[in-house]
Amino acid sequence: MIPVTGRGNLLASIKAQYGPVDLIGRFLLLGNEEAQQRGITLSLAGFDELAEVNRQNRDSWKPLVGVFDPRLGMLDPSSSYCILGRNSRGEVVSAQAARLYDWPMTNFYDEATTLRFIYKNPEQEKRPGESIRITAKEAKELTGRVVFSGAGWYRPDYRSTGLSTVLPRVSRACALTLWDPDYVMTLMAEPVFRGGFATRGGFTHSASPVRWLNSALGDIDFVLVWMSAEDAVSDLSRASKSSE
Repeated sequence: MIPVTGRGNLLASIKAQYGPVDLIGRFLLLGNEEAQQRGITLSLAGFDELAEVNRQNRDSWKPLVGVFDPRLGMLDPSSSYCILGRNSRGEVVSAQAARLYDWPMTNFYDEATTLRFIYKNPEQEKRPGESIRITAKEAKELTGRVVFSGAGWYRPDYRSTGLSTVLPRVSRACALTLWDPDYVMTLMAEPVFRGGFATRGGFTHSASPVRWLNSALGDIDFVLVWMSAEDAVSDLSRASKSSE
């Protein structure tokens, strides 16, 4: 499976394969246009570049969690991508990434609590004392083809532009048509969740807590948020109609 035709302009790089192609195509055009109206050009980039942008913006962006750390060697271009947004000066001012997991015989709970969703060899590669504890039983329902969305960031001077309602949906549209997933999910820090980011981003379900100990971000409590592929398509349809 070849998800993209190369790095560069988002619309020129994505090859639609699955889902309601007409709807997804319309939404990608719409999302790209809305980004451009905010002075932002969206493009695909490599994870090494994502990591470098992350390092350069630590004053407003915490370190990448292992899911999107290219140094761990788990990011295959057939099952992961990164979208960067640049302003007219070529400065990266936003980011979003996604990664597909194929779990026909397992689920997010098992993969997270064993740290297999981060490391090839968790016992050898994990940070000292690193563990994930989940009490939400819903985590076991996330099975099959599951997209993990994350690495979301907006430079502080672009956080009032509405990009946070556009870029997650653009990324989700890409995931739907490239990979035909069963679910799209992410882990959201509790303060971010309480701020309404999950609702603005279109997620329909949530459960907590997910406690990640000694992660790259330290000890932190997350909220598990997710939606089915059907919910994601419905959200894109509503978003498209609201812009008409």
